[in-house]
Amino acid sequence: MKPDYSLDDLRLFWLVARSGSYKKASQESGVPLSTLSRRISVLEDALTVRLLERNAHRVTLTESGEEYLERCGPLFDELNDITHQLYSAKQSAKGKLHVAAPINLAQQWFVSLLSRFMLQYPQIDIELTISNKNIDLIENHVDLAIRVGEMTTPDWIVRHLTDIPFCLCMSTAMTTNSAVSLSHPQALIHYPVVVSKPVQHWRLIHSVTQEEFNFDVAAKARFKVDDLHTAMNAVLAGIGIGLFPVTMVAPYIAAGKLQIVLPEWQGRKRPFICFIVIESTCHTVYDY
Repeated sequence: MKPDYSLDDLRLFWLVARSGSYKKASQESGVPLSTLSRRISVLEDALTVRLLERNAHRVTLTESGEEYLERCGPLFDELNDITHQLYSAKQSAKGKLHVAAPINLAQQWFVSLLSRFMLQYPQIDIELTISNKNIDLIENHVDLAIRVGEMTTPDWIVRHLTDIPFCLCMSTAMTTNSAVSLSHPQALIHYPVVVSKPVQHWRLIHSVTQEEFNFDVAAKARFKVDDLHTAMNAVLAGIGIGLFPVTMVAPYIAAGKLQIVLPEWQGRKRPFICFIVIESTCHTVYDY
């Protein structure tokens, strides 16, 4: 099952929450007030939670809205920042850029970002490679790559965008149909798990004691797949327990479809980074 909410609507919620005003958000986004209000309502219906309280004088966040803004706000701040930096490049820029990105990120927001960039710079052509494999950037003549994970090559020019928190989840149907009681990650060995390749281990950290636990999911996994959304769909279906980005599963948790497992244990945050290769085929070298 695909997410039933629009990331563009989520961005509009972020604009309203950040400015505290529908009018200001409308002016900044160029979306008419009536359309803006309707799209926020559609987002709330999709998430099955109330995000904003409205009256004649001001807009305030509900408790759910504050929690959602806290989790999604930093990512949109970083994306907004990099968008403005892309737009600030010289108008005379022209040529071809080869960009690489993971499948899920490309589908969720990156293609939209590149499309806006190309409209701003009509003389730049984009070749986009989407793959969950870390392809050789030099061999494939890639100019810019978006990746999630630790940087393994110290010689790259890298922009660290944000850190992505992860949590363990299972379907609420699974908790209803089986006696699931976990007090420590060691007990995961007794339950089926769903793994998004190429992950081999779940590195879990206790939020209070900072104790670390390394779980070998490669050997234990009941279902492995190289697509994060497919893995999440398997967890939603009750196949097993999975480890996912908090922002990805938050709507399903709010809707009562997923439940956090071992809430005091979180997956180690993974860096969200942008690699820049200087040998660009484009006439302008961008400063990120």
